[in-house]
Amino acid sequence: MIKKVSDARPGNTSLTVFMHIIMDYFGKAPNIDWSNDREEFDRAIQYNLISRDEPHDVEWNKSKLARLRKAIKAVEDFLNSEDGQKFLEFQDERVPMEPDDREFWEYHLSM
Repeated sequence: MIKKVSDARPGNTSLTVFMHIIMDYFGKAPNIDWSNDREEFDRAIQYNLISRDEPHDVEWNKSKLARLRKAIKAVEDFLNSEDGQKFLEFQDERVPMEPDDREFWEYHLSM
């Protein structure tokens, strides 16, 4: 399931923008650092991934993000399921396993 999230990463997005989009799914996207990441986020705006208008919301209604949204939801649903809870019992406690935590995605997507 994690591979499906990785595979659904929109083309031409930096890791910074990709992580921003993922965290936005959970309502935890940080403020955009326009002084350091302007080029990356301007590109995301041009590719209709991020709104041009303040506060630069992620364009979840666009078809480009449908596959990513579905893949993230599948991970979240699995981990919240009975099978997912059984799976979690066998995981090393040092491995982040909460999908709304940025560390989870950094770890599992090797970012």
